[in-house]
Amino acid sequence: MRFVYILTVIILTVIILLYGCNQPAGEGEKYVDKFPGEINLEFKEFQTPPVLFYISDMIVLDDVMVALDMKTDTFFHIFELPSLDYCGGSTIHGNGPDDEISISPFIGRVDAHSFYYRSENHLKIASYNKATKKIVIKSQHALPPDFLNIFMMNGNVYGYNIFPIPTNREYLGFNLASKETFDFGHDFPSIHIPVPTTKLNMIFTRIMAGKPDGSRFAALYDRIPLLRIQDQNGKLVRDVWYRNKQRSLSVYMQDQPNPSDLMNTTLNYQRIYTTDKYIYGLYSGKTREEMKQIDDYGFEIHVWDWDGQPVVRYILNQPVNSFTVSPDDSYIICSSFEHYDKLYKTEIFPDYQ
Repeated sequence: MRFVYILTVIILTVIILLYGCNQPAGEGEKYVDKFPGEINLEFKEFQTPPVLFYISDMIVLDDVMVALDMKTDTFFHIFELPSLDYCGGSTIHGNGPDDEISISPFIGRVDAHSFYYRSENHLKIASYNKATKKIVIKSQHALPPDFLNIFMMNGNVYGYNIFPIPTNREYLGFNLASKETFDFGHDFPSIHIPVPTTKLNMIFTRIMAGKPDGSRFAALYDRIPLLRIQDQNGKLVRDVWYRNKQRSLSVYMQDQPNPSDLMNTTLNYQRIYTTDKYIYGLYSGKTREEMKQIDDYGFEIHVWDWDGQPVVRYILNQPVNSFTVSPDDSYIICSSFEHYDKLYKTEIFPDYQ
């Protein structure tokens, strides 16, 4: 009996140790097959003047919507809310003292009146001046040159680069006050196949946004169907995997992958927007082959709360390339590469609010 008791204790101890070692950090992983709610969205169309061509991102401020266009003579186009009447363009694409040579394709909301964007080497805080009908710069900060897809949170800027990194941390942080650069965030996700250090940021391309109160931030990934939530200190809160039966990522590990294999890889999340309550992700779920004849990115918008619980899956009546959400989660505005002379808007009053 004593031998059986000791053997039982040993087996239970081993099981507990193995179970503990296999648990992911933070609150662990969650796998989602479907969302609790699925809602078909019908957009109302708003005709725009012939001023838009390639909207990469949009942001809702107090009474205007700012659209960033990468291929027009002016970077920013302003639309009045709620009518979406055109107010004019601002910030010339050029070499003048008040012009911008280039702007990163992603912008972020700072507060009700201002937003941030990254120019060639600076983070800039900007707002819309109603009197002059122009975007004005409130402050600017020099940035290290190797930051990509940045987001701002609690006085720091976070991003990543495509070059090899000295640690397994996902992000680089930059303190705007001290000008110090530091490693930040959790280890890279596990995809159960070895990933060379030189390919980490290529495999795990992602878009990020912070929670407005600065307590957490979210990342959505292009090549894997993953939502990752971390807190303001870079501690993992939760990984949420969407089971979409995509193929193995081993094709990306090859130095010269077969083009047909690449065309059969899945595109996942393309855009992100966050509010105090929810995380919104523009999702494709199509292969590159399936997307060859489609100019836009996504056919669905997935919504989670800040604990990583899936909330609703919006099915769009047409593909779109960019979207923004009102701070009170009452409406969504979208744009399309295919129909660049229109904006699309829909109110959302789902049961989960």
